[in-house]
Order: sequence, then structure tokens, then C-alpha cells
Amino acid sequence: MLSVTTLLSLGVLILALIALIVCVVVFVSRRKNNPQSSCTGLVWGIVVSLVFIVVMIAFLIVSLLLGVSSPETEQSELSATPTPAQTEAVEEPVREDTAVVVVTPEPVETTPTPSPSPTPTPEPEPEPATTPIPYGTYLTVWGDVTNLRAEPSEKSDKVDTLYAGDKLDFLSVVEEDLYDSDYHWFEVRYGNYVCYVSMGLVTVPCTDTVTVGDEAVVGYERPSENFDSLCTIPAGTEVSRTGHTTNGEDWGWSLVTYNGVSAYIPDSALSAD
Repeated sequence: MLSVTTLLSLGVLILALIALIVCVVVFVSRRKNNPQSSCTGLVWGIVVSLVFIVVMIAFLIVSLLLGVSSPETEQSELSATPTPAQTEAVEEPVREDTAVVVVTPEPVETTPTPSPSPTPTPEPEPEPATTPIPYGTYLTVWGDVTNLRAEPSEKSDKVDTLYAGDKLDFLSVVEEDLYDSDYHWFEVRYGNYVCYVSMGLVTVPCTDTVTVGDEAVVGYERPSENFDSLCTIPAGTEVSRTGHTTNGEDWGWSLVTYNGVSAYIPDSALSAD
């Protein structure tokens, strides 16, 4: 059976033949009637018709050749595709005596994860025995020159100037949110004045016993290593503490008595027990 493309090609070929015949008839008749007339258009029509005829004949030949080989190709493809019945016939029956091999995986050795070593807990420094401070306790100035302030601030007006050994009446510890300063302050009474002093410049009296830590410690005249050393207290020695001073944050010193000598030693040198 011819395809649609082949039929269309035949139609175009027939039209080209008709056009060729018409052009030839017109050309012959004009030349007969008037040999001097120009027939260039007819010549071009004849040439174009011939070209169309040659192209269409070639196309029809190719189409017929492809149409003849196509059914054989389809038949070969169909014959190469197995039918369901053939597929079932190819399947081999499962033999009942086929041995089943069970593969047991070898155990994987796991390396135990070492447990982390416990982090040693640092021993806390001993807390000073000066809190709370009883109202009216006498505070002793240890600084060479200590200024009393009208407000708890180093920028406040100076009320008076005190020297090492002067006494003050303790009134209260000023809460931090009541002042804007890098220091901590005591509210004190000095004579007729109620004023303020930096707590790191006075010694609060106390009475207890402390123990020197694992290393010997040097006792100083004032709570600073810049002053003269007065004695050396061996490690593990129990001494009586009679006073304490601190800036309220990162350092503190204890006034202790050893062999009749009163000296300041840093709190960091004391045992936590």
C-alpha cells in the first residue's frame, strides 16, 4: 500500500508533466505563428517543469525502495521479540536439590572508646571571716594617705584625709547599683561626718584561725608585696587571723599573728580546708 507521501509525490509529478506539455505546446505555436517573437518565459517554464519532473521521479524511486524494505524490517523486529509464551518456555524450573549457602558475617572488632579523665575541681579560696560586718565595728586605715569621700565615687568631693592607723566606724556596705565606680565602698562615720571610703584601703577586724597552704608564705607590713617583709610562715602552719582587707573582687589579704609578729599574707596562700 502506497503511503501518503508517495501519493502526494505522484500528484506533483503529474502536475509537472501537464505544465511541461502546456509550455511545449504554447512554445511551438508561438514560434510557428511568429518566428521573431521572444519566448524566454516559456523556455524557463519548460526548464523548471523538467527539473520538477526529475526531482519527483527520484523522490518516488527512493520512497518505493524504502517502502519495500520497511515491512521486512518490521517483520524481523517482530520475530526477534519473544512472545510471552516463549518467555515462559525459556524459564528453567527451580531444582529442589539446589543447595542454599548461608554466609555468616564475621564479627567486627570494636575498639572501646576511652572514657575521659575527670577534670580536677579547683580548690576554692577560703572565704574571709569578715562578712557580715557588725554595725559600729572599727575599721583601721592601712594606706599612707586615704581620702574620705562625700559620695561613693573617687570623683566625689573629698571630706577629709586619713593616714595609716586611723579608725573609722563601720555603718554599711554600699550596694554596687548605688554608685558608678571601679571600686567598692564602705559607708563610715568619722567624727561628725557620714562619708565613704574604698574598702580596699581599710582592714576589717576578725578573730579566727587559718592554715597556710602547701608552700611557705612571706608576711608583709602592709597588704602589698611592695612593703617590707616581716616574717616567713612555714607551709601547714596554723595562725591566728585578726583582720582582713579586700578590694571586693580579685584580691584579699589576711592580717595574722605568727610568733608574736603581726603581718599581712595573701588569701591565695591559705589552705582551703
